[in-house]
Amino acid sequence: MSSVTSARALFDLPVKMRDGVTLYADVYLPGGEAVAGGAVKAAARGSQTVSGRAGKFADKTEDIRGAQGTPRASAGPGTPVPPKTSGAGKRRYPVILMRTPYDKSQAFARAAGTGGLGMTAVLRGFAIVVQDTRGRFSSEGEFNAFVNEAQDGYDTVEWIAKQAWCDGKVGMYGGSYVGATQWLAARERPPHLTAIAPFVTASDYHEGWAYQGGAFSLGFNLSWTLWALTGRNRDNLQRRLQLSDERVEAMVDAADDMSAAFRKLPLLPHPDVRKEEAKYYYDWLSHPSDDTYWKRLRIEDFHQKVMTPSLNLGGWYDIFLMGTIRNFERMREAGGSGDARAGAQLVIGPWTHTGLAGNASGLVDYGQRAGTTGLDLDELLIRYYERWLMGKVEPKPAAQSTMSSRRALPAVKGVKALPSPGPLSQTQGGSAAKGPGITEASPVRIFVMGANVWRDEKEWPLKRAKRTRYYLHSSGRANTRRGDGTLSTEAPDAERPDSFLYDPLEPVPTRGGPLCCAPWPGGLPAGPLDQASKEERPDVLVYSTPLLKEDTEVTGPVKVTLWASSSCVDTDFTAMLLDVSPGGQALNLCDGIVRGRWRKSRSIAEPLKPGQAEKFEIDLVATSNLFKKGHRIRVEVSSSNFPRFDRNLNTGKGFDSSEVMVATNTVFHDAKRASYVSLDLVTR
Repeated sequence: MSSVTSARALFDLPVKMRDGVTLYADVYLPGGEAVAGGAVKAAARGSQTVSGRAGKFADKTEDIRGAQGTPRASAGPGTPVPPKTSGAGKRRYPVILMRTPYDKSQAFARAAGTGGLGMTAVLRGFAIVVQDTRGRFSSEGEFNAFVNEAQDGYDTVEWIAKQAWCDGKVGMYGGSYVGATQWLAARERPPHLTAIAPFVTASDYHEGWAYQGGAFSLGFNLSWTLWALTGRNRDNLQRRLQLSDERVEAMVDAADDMSAAFRKLPLLPHPDVRKEEAKYYYDWLSHPSDDTYWKRLRIEDFHQKVMTPSLNLGGWYDIFLMGTIRNFERMREAGGSGDARAGAQLVIGPWTHTGLAGNASGLVDYGQRAGTTGLDLDELLIRYYERWLMGKVEPKPAAQSTMSSRRALPAVKGVKALPSPGPLSQTQGGSAAKGPGITEASPVRIFVMGANVWRDEKEWPLKRAKRTRYYLHSSGRANTRRGDGTLSTEAPDAERPDSFLYDPLEPVPTRGGPLCCAPWPGGLPAGPLDQASKEERPDVLVYSTPLLKEDTEVTGPVKVTLWASSSCVDTDFTAMLLDVSPGGQALNLCDGIVRGRWRKSRSIAEPLKPGQAEKFEIDLVATSNLFKKGHRIRVEVSSSNFPRFDRNLNTGKGFDSSEVMVATNTVFHDAKRASYVSLDLVTR
């Protein structure tokens, strides 16, 4: 048990980058001890003492000292080391760094150091550093999304390593863009970066961030830009660009009327986003293909250069689930060191992008086990950092009888242990999650929705899963949920295709799913929502299994293969996997899209030939769900999911065009052109 009972905070420490730009950071140190070295108090803008777990700031000002001395040699990931001291016998600490574009001075960052983890970590003997990234809030320079994070991250890690309060080991932490700052820094191999924990973040900033399946992720990109990147940073932008008060008010108005902003055409230029305020947004729209602009930023091409272990945490309803999984898979295969490969871990809960460690998503409450009762996220992280930054080895779990059909969940302090709700022996190959830590033998921990339990696995995807095709069938009238569309494992024979009209001015509305983020009035809620009302539209094709005769678990990647045609030179095809209850509630599990002209390559556009049937592959990413007896497995097919994705105007023209055409789109499902969804079935 740590003897630390308080923390000391040093605010706005200047950190100079290699190009002379100064970024500012807050530092949180375990209390009760002074640190040796030259004084830095004069360079900082203020320091305070933080006492107790509640994170209250005392009035007392501490003389916190540090120095930019010679960096200490890192002992390497996971090397057991005793607590380090300076020449004067004062303590040095392993450091956890968060680099954020979202304002380090906000309560979520300042009161807890790193948005919840920080105070816990400080009381367990870690120092915490929270920094505003370039051009954001207190830091100097111009913000250009992703572009400067690799070098700035490297420089910040190595600056920390020189400080008298650092023992030479630096970890990184945080989600979304904060996760991107970790991967981009790790790509550069800072000598003292020892472990990273990137949450809900991407592996490729073209596919899976700005675009998906060739479609522009409009809902996320525009709301992120209008609200988080420009709106919240307006004071900084006003100073740097000398914006008028009227322009600042217009930025606020645009963020408050996001629904109207989504519908404006053309997308380029956008009347609510000025290029001088958000050059990066215009860059994203100007580079729809996977070209050199994206290749220089991509993580997937550089996993072999990453030397550190990584704890990857995501949600089944997170917008960046694709990247979370790919980062884990690639690090296990190609990480730059043995520790990087063996130390890659994956945790996926039933969460949305902003609902990590909660028990409810959308309309579904998955029970207390989905949250801290079943997974203590702070403790999971602390154990991870203790392993790699302090050299503490996770004890092996006590042997348990394989004859037992019920196992208790790990004990949580102050909470009576709860039994698992069903017999473990029903699942062949996985095991009930044991304890807060994750072992190298079972580096994957997933939450199985429907069963509502955590399970540890040896790999992803699961080797024991059986890849199964569920084929689309109908007599040509699969339109709406009242149509004749069916889904089965039997391949089709001679069947009539299904057709619908897609009008870009009347798109299928987004209802739930993997969205981010909704802080504005009328914002779109994420997660599982009932799609039944949407399925009354004639431009939504619906294919369902009969009532299931037994529980059916689907855990793994999900892909829809369509044979389809369009009357236009370009169009989109969308797909969604759903769980339908006996009462008819249709809850979305995962969804995807493919843009016609990018169907063969994300780098080279190729128009469709009107009326010609072609194969389209739609990546719905992944899920883990128990379809219960009496439920149905359902697939929806359409051509829009707006504003999650921008509307394809069906003309093949660029984002600077507002010309619209109505398309007649057709889905085939016959012996020569079978359409199907591929699911991983897990025996229980």
